[in-house]
Amino acid sequence: MTEERKRFVARVLSEMPERDAYLLRRVFLNQGDRAGICRDLQVEPKYLGVLVYQARARFKAIAERGNGGAKGVSGK
Repeated sequence: MTEERKRFVARVLSEMPERDAYLLRRVFLNQGDRAGICRDLQVEPKYLGVLVYQARARFKAIAERGNGGAKGVSGK
């Protein structure tokens, strides 16, 4: 990942609700085990997928808004 992309992702995460940002960091950046994430968030494993889906949707909305509505980080 380029430094520019890292800064962009960090900025988007900083604009997200705390729980969503925490969840995305644990699942995608830290490759955390899902059982541990469920324990930390006190949610059932079957509900974790829903939370990840919602957090990803929020990430995408913030990223597109912050990127002038362009698709993706690179503007493509």
